[in-house]
Amino acid sequence: MKKLVLLFGAALIFSACDNNNGLSGQDEDFAEDAAQSSMLEIKLGELAQRNGSSQDVKDMAGMIIRDHRDASDKLKTITDAKNIQLDANLDDDHQDKYDDLASKTGRDFDMAYADMMVKSHEKSISKFEKQEEKGEDMELKNFASNTLPTLRNHLEMAKDMQNRLENMDQMESDTLNNMNTMGDSMNMNP
Repeated sequence: MKKLVLLFGAALIFSACDNNNGLSGQDEDFAEDAAQSSMLEIKLGELAQRNGSSQDVKDMAGMIIRDHRDASDKLKTITDAKNIQLDANLDDDHQDKYDDLASKTGRDFDMAYADMMVKSHEKSISKFEKQEEKGEDMELKNFASNTLPTLRNHLEMAKDMQNRLENMDQMESDTLNNMNTMGDSMNMNP
């Protein structure tokens, strides 16, 4: 019986140490996901500044880096105070996204970067809204609320950039088609 009581006591101590920051699962999951997403945005932005062929892409990347570094610093201040250990490296899912984009060049890179910025910001906005609504920790809820306008701005800018890149591709395609048509008609009328 004495061994059972000691075993039970050890189990209680272990479970208390397992979540000693007092945060709900929602709050901890949000903090980790927000940190991973910002880390990916920063790394993708740095990659875009090196590999992007469009000035639009490079300009957007600079803004993304600046804003996500700021958000990461604010989140780190909160999580450090709550003894939450965040991963310092990208998890496998986020690393795969980085690697996929890193394999592209030129226009393909620009379009993939724009697409990724739209998708990742839509996903982040959804998670930040969920935290704002369902999170229990007030500091993390306020962080989510205060960061949402920036994320929404990034989403709109990413959509605009995506549209401009698609329009440029369409214009180039139309120009090439027109040149081919003119060449065909010149060959027919010697």
